[in-house]
Amino acid sequence: MKKQVLLVSMLIISALLWSSDLWSSDLQFFREDLSFTLTDSSLSVDGDYYFRNNSEKDIERLLFYPFPQDSLYGEVTDSFAITQDSINVLGKITTEGSFFKVIIPAGKERFVRVGYTHQLLANQAEYILLTTRNWGLPFEVVNYSLEFSKELKVYDFSLLPDDLTEDENKYYLSWHKEDFMPKTNFIVKFNKPVAE
Repeated sequence: MKKQVLLVSMLIISALLWSSDLWSSDLQFFREDLSFTLTDSSLSVDGDYYFRNNSEKDIERLLFYPFPQDSLYGEVTDSFAITQDSINVLGKITTEGSFFKVIIPAGKERFVRVGYTHQLLANQAEYILLTTRNWGLPFEVVNYSLEFSKELKVYDFSLLPDDLTEDENKYYLSWHKEDFMPKTNFIVKFNKPVAE
């Protein structure tokens, strides 16, 4: 019964996401600047999502922000969504994702800062990128950064980093892409530190 309810919920959400009004050309998702912090038990995401209103009318639209669905991942906590004017626009949060509102005057650009922490039940972290395809255009620019402790043994990335720096305790990786249409989600695989 639980699986049936989840399936029906996902179908409804998919129908909402694929509606022609939501993905019409008046609203464009054109950039994201994200910071990821990885530990052996969680992935924290904090970033700015940039939207452009290509129309002559103000836009107010509810968007769905998906979380990865897999037995490798647990609870999502610390969710937030605030506009560049510090207005809380976070809506309902479910296990599948959260909703937030975008409000953009005609012909303008705005960003929404969104974040959350996802519990990791295994040796993998994931951030969904493939929904970008639903918008019909690649990102003009993306900037990603990832930091993690040197005790964490990261061995695989779905996207190879452009740069690596380090200090005594941590690694800092970064990615910069232009005209970027993701071919995979952002996935990091690692081995947890061995307990002494």
